[in-house]
Amino acid sequence: MQNPITSGILALALSSFVSVAAIGQQPGGAPGLPPRPPVPKSVGETVPETLITVEFEGGKVKDYIEAVKVASKKAGLEVNVICPVNARDLELPSTSLKSVTVLTAMNAIGSALAGTSEYAFEAYKVGRAENESPTFTLQFYPSRL
Repeated sequence: MQNPITSGILALALSSFVSVAAIGQQPGGAPGLPPRPPVPKSVGETVPETLITVEFEGGKVKDYIEAVKVASKKAGLEVNVICPVNARDLELPSTSLKSVTVLTAMNAIGSALAGTSEYAFEAYKVGRAENESPTFTLQFYPSRL
């Protein structure tokens, strides 16, 4: 037979432990690095996305962004890209992407720099209105080489 007082104390202790464990967890970020910036909410993928092809011969991040914008426009899609000023002049290697979404093309920046740069990138699609041009933001933070 269970003691109601002991059962109540055990339940309270367990719920407190679970709450403390959940609060202690922080999203993203590796040990020793600042936590990653919060992830903006992205637009739900309810409509098929326009696919683009990007041929980039190498150059700066700002040149790659322009190549993605040109490829998007050829596919009938105007896009906006927000990039931190101090990231625009980082050098990227040549990249060839066929039939990818703009978000995939933007995330390719992070893949191209992985292991070779002191910075890491992540791209997010932001915005809510159905009639607005897709907008992408690049998050830029220190990486662990």
